[in-house]
Amino acid sequence: MQIVYPFIAQTLKVICTGISDVLDLGCGEGFYEGTFPCRSYTGLDLVAPKGENYIMGDMSSLPFPNDSFDVIFAVASMYFVGKPGIEEAHRVLKPNGILLVFDYNRKKLQKLEETEGLVHPINWSRRKLRSLLRNSGFKNIKPLSMMGTGRHAFLEPFAYARTIRRSPWVIFKSTKINEKAT
Repeated sequence: MQIVYPFIAQTLKVICTGISDVLDLGCGEGFYEGTFPCRSYTGLDLVAPKGENYIMGDMSSLPFPNDSFDVIFAVASMYFVGKPGIEEAHRVLKPNGILLVFDYNRKKLQKLEETEGLVHPINWSRRKLRSLLRNSGFKNIKPLSMMGTGRHAFLEPFAYARTIRRSPWVIFKSTKINEKAT
């Protein structure tokens, strides 16, 4: 199985290894299934690949009960749905669960529109996505870098600040805090 973005596979391996239930929103062909050990992987897309781990569905109306997943990640897909997708991810994420959003930034999306004719309804800025995550109830919102090597390559949010600003990606890790404890 081809992995489109190796730095994302490495990030998922670091963050998701040993996690029980993982949801891949906008999974496409399921590129990231099998890149990290977990008890349960579920992929959701408007046109999901065939297989028992995949479900056809809309990110803005997830067909799962509340508090279902330990980690949810979306690769180059959340900008299609925006706020409804973020809010639905919050709903189905377990307390203290992690949401990882890997989306293209405005410049990259504009370039894709020019070169490939793709139109994306939402052009994120880091500030806009961070605000949306916060307003949807997420806490501990941290930008991730795609530089470095080893276990902490993607967990040091400001170690590579220049790279974060120059990256074609908007990458955030955020947590759903247990509302009963706060």
